[in-house]
Amino acid sequence: MNDIKNNRLNNYDLLRILCAIGVTLIHVTGIYRLNTVALINQNEEINYTLIEAFFDCIGRFAVPVFLMLTGVFTLSNPKNKNFFYFYKKSIKNIFVPTIIFTILYIIYQIIISVTFKDIKVENIIKNVVLGEPYYHLWYMYMLIGVYILIPFIIRLKDDIGIKRFKIVSILFFPIAILSLWTTEFKFNWNFGMSFLYCSYLMIGYIISKSIKNKSLIKFIIFLMLGILLELFATYKVNDIILGNEVKYTIQGPSSPIIALASVFIFIAFSNLEIKQNFYFISSLTFYIYLVHAGVLDVIKRIFRIFNIEKYFYYSNPYCAIPAFTIIVFILSILVSMLYIKFVKIFGKTKVKQNTQIL
Repeated sequence: MNDIKNNRLNNYDLLRILCAIGVTLIHVTGIYRLNTVALINQNEEINYTLIEAFFDCIGRFAVPVFLMLTGVFTLSNPKNKNFFYFYKKSIKNIFVPTIIFTILYIIYQIIISVTFKDIKVENIIKNVVLGEPYYHLWYMYMLIGVYILIPFIIRLKDDIGIKRFKIVSILFFPIAILSLWTTEFKFNWNFGMSFLYCSYLMIGYIISKSIKNKSLIKFIIFLMLGILLELFATYKVNDIILGNEVKYTIQGPSSPIIALASVFIFIAFSNLEIKQNFYFISSLTFYIYLVHAGVLDVIKRIFRIFNIEKYFYYSNPYCAIPAFTIIVFILSILVSMLYIKFVKIFGKTKVKQNTQIL
């Protein structure tokens, strides 16, 4: 929403693209997991459970880092502390697309309910009330609350100064993550949940402002630390799947392990110097996020209609999951471009390919 095209941050653009791929990877793996039992029964030589846990966890940095990137760009713009200025842009760029895609996904699910009989209308209504009209849209309803709070955060930063704001952010971050981790929110538009997720925005902003001299060595070190933590999460997820009791999830965006891994990965990319411009794809990530779940479900149902599911589900997961992720991601790029073009033509309005929201 703020004009950053003339001041590109190629490292963050690349990171944003990787986050979009990470989210797609998580959801593709979720589809694959539905057939885990059948796969294990057919081929005991491959540990499908561990492979799925690995792919599921490896992309879990995506949502936290998306939020940290939002913090970098929204909290850096002093204009955003003006309530009218910021909320006017946010309604256009956050609220309106969220409502549009909520309606589209409701219509899609009703069509599926009539055609395939595997979605109940009452469940559709219930999920809309809970702020999850489709499984990935929980993020958008949470994000609305975050955007309401952004001008207040900027005013706090300006009032107490950057040094004190840094201290507040560092202290607030672990408290917020532990609170998210140990609290069950019934509604995704819960304002308290949005408040806690603002900790990611604040820590992302602080990291971006604290790194003055970028270093490839630091990039490698922190990236490896983040990956090792995600691998540890994979190990723990495998324990959960195999029956060991763990009270709280350790692979979600509120997990302390994933939160720390995400911070390390964000620090790593903050230390990366990149000359290549990734603006075009990066600017589509907001719409890629909105459409990818629908693209994935359409492909899954096409497989079902033509009875070719086995070619995906019964293939080697080492290759099938990454390959299918890339296919869904590329198709989501194309659908996003079509959506933008459609809105420009029929809506008679300019649509910004936004690199700030996601």
